[in-house]
Amino acid sequence: MKCAVVREFGQPLVIEDRPIPGPGPGRVAVRMEQNTGYSVDGGFAEYFTADAAFAAPVPDGIDPIDAAPLSCAGVTRYKAVKVGNVRSGDLVAISGIGGLGHLALQ
Repeated sequence: MKCAVVREFGQPLVIEDRPIPGPGPGRVAVRMEQNTGYSVDGGFAEYFTADAAFAAPVPDGIDPIDAAPLSCAGVTRYKAVKVGNVRSGDLVAISGIGGLGHLALQ
């Protein structure tokens, strides 16, 4: 697989050919649809491994690009609803209607 590697901060990324990583105990292999970051080796690669406890497959029929916001912004709002013990019919305040607020409305 091809991956972009940070060799030295302040320097350009280096494109390298590396083997597709095999998951170890408690991890899963993930094929990237789009670049996401650089905090874990593989964020700029075609494949990476992730902790299985925090990974979920995108269901068939859903475009991974459409599902991506739910894994961060959606979870942020879901957590607030869950911790707040919000139930159907409860009155809640949503501050702002940007990236997180529109998901809270849904």
